[in-house]
Amino acid sequence: MPAPTIFNGFLGSARIAARQFLNGPRKWVILLAGGLLPGLLALFVFGAKEAYIHPFLQLIDGLYLQGLGLFIALLGAIPGFSSDAEDGTSIYLFSRPTPRWVVVLGKWAGTVVPLTVLMLLPVLAAWPFALMQQQPYETRYSHLVPIPVPKGMEHQPGGYPSVGPHGGQVIILPNGTPAEQVFETHTENPRLPARGRDLFAALVGVTLAALEFGTFFFCIGVFLKYPYIVAIVYTVIVEIIVGATVQMRIHTLSRLVRATAHYCLGEIPPFLASFQEIAPSGLTCTISLIAVPAACLGLACWVISRRAFIGKSV
Repeated sequence: MPAPTIFNGFLGSARIAARQFLNGPRKWVILLAGGLLPGLLALFVFGAKEAYIHPFLQLIDGLYLQGLGLFIALLGAIPGFSSDAEDGTSIYLFSRPTPRWVVVLGKWAGTVVPLTVLMLLPVLAAWPFALMQQQPYETRYSHLVPIPVPKGMEHQPGGYPSVGPHGGQVIILPNGTPAEQVFETHTENPRLPARGRDLFAALVGVTLAALEFGTFFFCIGVFLKYPYIVAIVYTVIVEIIVGATVQMRIHTLSRLVRATAHYCLGEIPPFLASFQEIAPSGLTCTISLIAVPAACLGLACWVISRRAFIGKSV
């Protein structure tokens, strides 16, 4: 088949998938779920300033890359192809003079690209809150310091100076003696300053998560008749439980994505120190993050070409 025909078929399938994605309810579900990220960050920055060493990175790592982002990718990517088989749209798609593997790749691109953009929006919205957090978090408190009574004024309280030797206000205690109110600043739980490198690492991690999990869940929608059940079980058991357990040295997709994002930081924050002990190497991350989606897409194209998934729709 001529290359222009293949290219046009790819673009046509991608446009259909993107239109289905942006016009359907998936977009709003993703935006509402993703909106939790800047909302929680604002809560920790303004409501519990001493809670996190680095709210931005900890929420990206703990909330987005290990939990919320997985379910966003699941909800956004699985219907990319499975919905066509359910509503009969696959009959129209495969009646065109375009190879089926091209249609699959087009549907994948039209699903994963808008999914990635929508997953990045909450990260960009949360970044201004990260810049507003106090560096470090400081508490100002005061205490009273007795000051000597000026000679000759023991019985003249009104004659005491209003400013003490340390520059604080002079207060007359109930017993009639003066004391100076001295203010001191105490640093509590100092935070790492928000840097542009942190935003870059977060964007890299979320982009990889959208591409990797978006591709994986899209292909599950091609392989299986009931993809949501399998995808949820896999996400909870493998990615969330196993991926978050330090004792299990299994390189799950979430670990590969998180490790790649952490390598962009240069200096690893203290809260990531335990993860670095089990993090895969840079070479392992590179090979795996290329091989896994390539293998999934290749298998999906083969399944479609064998008409194993289409069933009665064609």
